[in-house]
Amino acid sequence: AACFVLPLFAAGLVAATSMFASRFGARVGLLSSLLVAASPIVLYQAIQPMSDVPAAALWMLAVALATGTRRGSSLLSGVATSAAIVVRPNLVPLGIVIGLFLLLRPERTWIERLRSAAIYAVACIPGCAIVAMTQQAFYGSPLASGYGSLSGLFAFGNVTPNLGHYLGWLLATDTVAIALAALAPWFLPGALTTLALAMFLVNLGLYVPYVVFDDWSYLRFLLPTIPLLLVLVVAVVDAILRRLRTPGLAWITAAVVIALALLFVRETRARPTLVLGQIEARFERAGIFVGNRLPPNAIVVTSSESGSVRFYGRRQALVWDQLDPEWVE
Repeated sequence: AACFVLPLFAAGLVAATSMFASRFGARVGLLSSLLVAASPIVLYQAIQPMSDVPAAALWMLAVALATGTRRGSSLLSGVATSAAIVVRPNLVPLGIVIGLFLLLRPERTWIERLRSAAIYAVACIPGCAIVAMTQQAFYGSPLASGYGSLSGLFAFGNVTPNLGHYLGWLLATDTVAIALAALAPWFLPGALTTLALAMFLVNLGLYVPYVVFDDWSYLRFLLPTIPLLLVLVVAVVDAILRRLRTPGLAWITAAVVIALALLFVRETRARPTLVLGQIEARFERAGIFVGNRLPPNAIVVTSSESGSVRFYGRRQALVWDQLDPEWVE
């Protein structure tokens, strides 16, 4: 079932992107969703049973609802944020950015702002409580996790290499056009632009001190806010052409975005995205091999294939890199 959930969440991510992008105009909404659907990192993660695409879909839905004007949008945005926190707890600060947007939304009175922010905050509580209780039960503290101590995961020395990696991967996969998002404050001044850029910068800030990885697929850590940058790219292109009073504005904007989408697809094909099924099949093959060859009471000493041994091979696994070195002696 997990393999069907991911494409459904990917479709939800595209829809939520269109919903938010439509705040800049219907044309921007449609074309932005096309870019997100063709994004290499979205396509790469949409077929892997991991939490990145669900987290991205829920955060984008929270942003889309928070920027809406319908009654109850703040409540629904809080519910989406609550779910997003359960899926990816370390991104709680993104919820604070949305809350500040609701509190400082310029077109509303202070009473309306306070009411919206308060409703949103209350709706976020269940997700925070679920995470806190889960981590207390498993790891002995509401702030602990199964990944290890904070000092072992985060270091100031990681900031510079991670900045180079993430920004380099972003330019490589989404082309230099992604830099157009930086022009949004000049061509699209307003609360929506501020919200989108703030969300991305907070997302980036949460991961640059984190462990350094060398593979481009770890761009998935920024997946919750990359769609916001793509929305700004389309909106900036549209705004520039409108300022120039370009004839056939809609057709030219569409042509530019379609060209970018084709470049995204070419970049996707150049990476192992379309053969991931063959690559990942090694885990299934390893587990089946163990199940067919070893007796029922066998214990397999392994690491990467530990889940495969248990799930496909129905054998017990001893994860060697988790053993206490003193116990080994």
